[in-house]
Amino acid sequence: MKSVPIVVKEKLRAEREKLKASSKKLKAKSQQPTAKTQNRTSFYLLFSLSFLISCDSRRIYEDNLEFKDHAWKVTEEVRFSFTIPDTARRYNLYYNVRNTLDYPYARIFITYHLYDSTGSELSGKLVFHDLFDQKTGRPLGDSGLGDLYDHRFPLLEHRRFSYRGKYLVKLDQFMRQDTLQGVVAVGVRVEEDTK
Repeated sequence: MKSVPIVVKEKLRAEREKLKASSKKLKAKSQQPTAKTQNRTSFYLLFSLSFLISCDSRRIYEDNLEFKDHAWKVTEEVRFSFTIPDTARRYNLYYNVRNTLDYPYARIFITYHLYDSTGSELSGKLVFHDLFDQKTGRPLGDSGLGDLYDHRFPLLEHRRFSYRGKYLVKLDQFMRQDTLQGVVAVGVRVEEDTK
C-alpha cells in the first residue's frame, strides 16, 4: 500500500474544511427567513395586533387598583374617576376583580356608589358575584398567570348620563371582615353600549 504524501493530505484536509464551512453557511442561510417570509410574518403580526386593538375600541375607561399583600382592607378607599364624552350614547359600567386561590369564600359582596362631579350620588347598590363554583369550589373567571383569576361583573348597563364630564365610582368590600385575603386587585371599566 502506497503512502499518501503529506502535501496531498494537507490539501485534502483543507478541501474538507472548506466543504464543511460552505455546508454550514448553506444550512444557516436556509434557516434564515427570506424577505417574503419576513413580510408575511410582519403582515400577520400587524393584522393580529390591529384585531386586538379594535376588539377593545368600545372602552372609554379602565383602571385597576392593586392591593398590597393581596388583601383588601375595609379601610382602603377604592375610587375611580372617569369622563363621559357623549350624552347621546349609552354606557356599561363593570367592576373587575382579580383573586387568588387563597380567597376564602365562593362569593364576593361589594357596595358601589356612582357620583357626579358635584358629589351627588347617582346610584349605589350592594352587589355580589361568584368567584368560585358554589358546589365544586372550582375557580371561575379567566386565568392566565398561575393561580390568578380575573373577573368582570356588570354594575350598570345601558346607562345614559345627563351631561358630559367627570364621574366617580367608589367600591367598598362588604364581607364583614376587616381584611379580605386573596383579592389581588379591583377595578372599574366603562365602555360604550353597542346594543
